[in-house]
Amino acid sequence: MEPNLLPVFYGEKVSLQCVIQGEPTNGPWWYRWYRDGSLLQDTGKEVILIQRDYHSRYKCTASQRPGNELESEPMKIPVMGIPKPTIIIQSPQQPFYRGDSITLRCDLTQGEGWEYHWKRNAIPTATLTVDPQSPVFPGENVTLKCEIDSPEGWMYTWHRDISELVNKTVERNITITVNDAKSVEGQYWCQGERKDRPTASQGSNTVTIHAKALPKPKLAIEPQSPVFTGENVTLKCEIKNQPGWNYRWYKGNRSHLIPTLTSNTTTIKVVAKSDEGPYWCQGQRTDRDTLSQLSDEIHIRVKALPTPKLTIDAPSPVFPGENVTLKCEVKSSNGWKYKWFKKNNLDPVATSDTNTTFIRVVETDAGIYWCQGERRDRPISSKPSKEAHLHIMPLPEAKLTAEPHSPVSTGGTVTLKCVIESHSNWTYKWYKDTENNLVIEESNFTITRATDSDEGTYWCQGVRRERPTSTQLSNSVLVGKRGE
Repeated sequence: MEPNLLPVFYGEKVSLQCVIQGEPTNGPWWYRWYRDGSLLQDTGKEVILIQRDYHSRYKCTASQRPGNELESEPMKIPVMGIPKPTIIIQSPQQPFYRGDSITLRCDLTQGEGWEYHWKRNAIPTATLTVDPQSPVFPGENVTLKCEIDSPEGWMYTWHRDISELVNKTVERNITITVNDAKSVEGQYWCQGERKDRPTASQGSNTVTIHAKALPKPKLAIEPQSPVFTGENVTLKCEIKNQPGWNYRWYKGNRSHLIPTLTSNTTTIKVVAKSDEGPYWCQGQRTDRDTLSQLSDEIHIRVKALPTPKLTIDAPSPVFPGENVTLKCEVKSSNGWKYKWFKKNNLDPVATSDTNTTFIRVVETDAGIYWCQGERRDRPISSKPSKEAHLHIMPLPEAKLTAEPHSPVSTGGTVTLKCVIESHSNWTYKWYKDTENNLVIEESNFTITRATDSDEGTYWCQGVRRERPTSTQLSNSVLVGKRGE
């Protein structure tokens, strides 16, 4: 690589050579150059680079025949800004007197190998400023300003990388319109030249301009539509990985700006039907009027809280022990779970992710019921349903009698009868001592030749195939033995 001394400074040209150690002389060699993996040129041992090429990686290949290539290691060129020297008065200390000898030293903090040239009446230095600061965006105008301490009598030359941009203009400012990133990106610097003689200022500082495409913000909504009157809705507008933006919000159409909103998040509290419609957002640079692209549209649909319909699916009449179906329907809307309540009871009697639940009723379940839906994804409830009545008819009574009445003599006979005054086609179950101890199934229960083991408490119950399929458990009868 030439120049042979590193580092390389902005403004220099760099020559790269592809050298083969112990290169044989039998036949020609073909060379190829690659920049960042892409073919740059395919002939010649040498390639000349200019400043805008510095930040890439280079390698070369050499071959005498296809398929037999030698490949170099990749090289990235270290580049430094041109250092600015500092003059130091070594001796004597101030104040100075006529006839004093003054020793000056010129200091450079970067690198070695410099020659020093001294001039009296120092040449002024140009200072370059840019507005707006990077990044800049398509459609913007970028103003570069070149300032010299003694501003009168100068003409200005403007440079981008190592090329002249504008030559010898009396204007200290130039304006560049950003069409795309490639048209403006680069390192800029300026220099002044006296109008009346060929004396130039020192070159200015370098300013790097970066350009980016206009970003498109992402608009999100929480919760997702549909939303219901009374809920809070949050909209969030985000331009990722780019600080320095305020935000504009639009509703209804893209020209209807909501003037009071500037942050990236806005919450519509207690949403109403009037809040329904399409929404967009857009970024605006905090330091200037540049706007991003518009976000995609989000449409807020606002619905009134629904009133579910409660139905009770049960045979008529309902008897204890039978199953009853409770159904709570929210029409034209999905995403609900359900709760069923009995009047004057704050705790639900049943909950379900579906709109149907089943209960096996007892007499105390009779009463007034209502239901309510609740969103699965957030704590918002529907209106309560209308009330519905659940009527439960008691099971028929069974009456147990004994003939003769207790007590009975040892070896005697006692007949138990189970009387059911409603319905027909009953068969009878008889229980002794406990309500679960079934001893016989017959119409009448006769105990003959009574013994000690027959003593106890008896009940009966009627059962049949039709509804109601059973009676209540009868009254109890005590069968005891008369003492001898």
